[in-house]
Amino acid sequence: LTFVLNGAGLTNAVTLSSSNALFSVSPSLISPTDGKILNEVVTVTYSPTAVGTTSSATITLSSGETTSSVVVLQCLFLN
Repeated sequence: LTFVLNGAGLTNAVTLSSSNALFSVSPSLISPTDGKILNEVVTVTYSPTAVGTTSSATITLSSGETTSSVVVLQCLFLN
């Protein structure tokens, strides 16, 4: 899964984290330039351990001056 992050009026970096170790987030920290984050591509990778496994995670984006944003994912590993 990929998504694009944009933001303005930022003085602090945005931290991205996953509630489940099977979902990695890259990058995990994005720093603004001149108060802005423009078109930063974020990749979430699902690394299941067994076929037929259903897993879910909450991806949290937070910064010192903003309310956290959350993306909730649920994946089923078929093969």
